[in-house]
Amino acid sequence: MSIDFLVRLEELFLLDEREFYANGGETLAFGAFDADTVGLHAEGTRRAITCLARHIVEHHTASH
Repeated sequence: MSIDFLVRLEELFLLDEREFYANGGETLAFGAFDADTVGLHAEGTRRAITCLARHIVEHHTASH
């Protein structure tokens, strides 16, 4: 499974990469920077992608 996210730079440092890989994550690839955001491409198991997405949503929610 793969998915693309657009995250803010400050959120990038808060992502739990260890949890992603521990749950079957295979690849995290960072795209081009655009002002204060960056593209993030993730590949791995559904569980790994779900964990990563949950962290991104939590950071978005906490920042608003």
